[in-house]
Amino acid sequence: MPGAGPPSEPQPQPQPAPQPDTDTDADPDPGPAAGIDPDLFPTQSLAAIVRPELPTLIDEIFEEIIRAVPEYAVLVEGPFGRMLRTGVERNLDSFADQVADPGRSTDEHDELFRRMGRFEALEGRDFEVLRTAVRVGVRVCLRRARIATERYGIPSETVALFADLLFSHIERMEALCRQGYQTAASEPDSRSEMQRSQLVRLLADSDASIDHPSVAEIAEAARWPLPALVTPVALTDGGVPDPAALDDDILLETGVEQPLLLVPGRPDDVRLARLRTALAGAPAAVGLTVVPGGCADSLRWARQLLAVAASGALAGDGEGGGPSPAAPDGLLRCEEHLTTLFVLSDPELAEQLARRELAPLDELPGRREQPLRETLNAWFRTRGTAQEIADLLDVHQYTVYYRLRSLRSLFGGQLDDRDRRFAIEVALHAAELLEGKSADPAADGGEVPGVAT
Repeated sequence: MPGAGPPSEPQPQPQPAPQPDTDTDADPDPGPAAGIDPDLFPTQSLAAIVRPELPTLIDEIFEEIIRAVPEYAVLVEGPFGRMLRTGVERNLDSFADQVADPGRSTDEHDELFRRMGRFEALEGRDFEVLRTAVRVGVRVCLRRARIATERYGIPSETVALFADLLFSHIERMEALCRQGYQTAASEPDSRSEMQRSQLVRLLADSDASIDHPSVAEIAEAARWPLPALVTPVALTDGGVPDPAALDDDILLETGVEQPLLLVPGRPDDVRLARLRTALAGAPAAVGLTVVPGGCADSLRWARQLLAVAASGALAGDGEGGGPSPAAPDGLLRCEEHLTTLFVLSDPELAEQLARRELAPLDELPGRREQPLRETLNAWFRTRGTAQEIADLLDVHQYTVYYRLRSLRSLFGGQLDDRDRRFAIEVALHAAELLEGKSADPAADGGEVPGVAT
């Protein structure tokens, strides 16, 4: 037969691969607790396991609290967010210290917990908000404990000890927080601070009803009779003034996403001078003076002005008939930048307006477009003669004549039509702001972040 041949030699059979040791009685990796006998030193063994977990545990607890507690979530971006994270860190440090040495003094951490409760009272929040955050932290800790138990083979007795220590720590912490909360709430001055904080939040809340009778009651309890007019002042996180440096009737609120001041009435020059002194050069924006029901809108405009100023777009915005300095003392006033706020209230729409109305200029090469834009801007600002425009731009009078003829050729009769002329002027101003610089060659600024130019 094809392929037939002598019988082959018997082939050796493959040997089975060695199997890993599956002895379930093998000791698991003790991890960070290696070298510590959990039977003789159970708390030290626990502490050795807990300490390396703290950095990621802090992150996890912080994120869970933000998700689970809406009262804290809205404040996470401001100074309160940093305070909350610090509170989580110090609380876990306290627990780890207690686990490592149950006999260690807790005086320092006890005072921290009292201050936490006092802070919640002064911020006007219900104590249940803090309790909810604490219970979220406990849930995350227990979840991490289950993972560590499986990873390191922690004996059930040690796990039970961990749970006992954790719940004992939380029970003591809650009692001390409640003590601080109740002490603050029982002090007349503290009650007044709580009511003032609540009042500022109500006035700054666009969804709150200022006409509700409770608002007047809170104002009375806060010893701050609701004025006919108020002026909010937007602050930055790092620019909160010392309360002792402020006038007694100015309310300061830091427990919100972005801190603010509330000034009764319309601040005069004397009041503004004292405010500048208290701010010590820190950036701030004075909103428009409005009735209490308009406080939320005024505060929104003030915060927008701070953001625009930080972008550099205010340099030489030219309102008020001339260049507007970018507040060398740090204090901006919305009433001096209303046109800018209006134009930049919708940057995308402002950009579309600029593209449409200034299209005749955009089609020119840069070496021609920029001089004509400067001349058009000077014409709108001065409505003057060719000589006045020439003096402003530092060019010859005949150069201005030539440029004006070119502009009329490009825009046609639009410059003689009131509505079209207004649209072109607004578009020119919007383009300058969006570019973060003035067309005035003497002024310069920066680019507005997040805005396409």
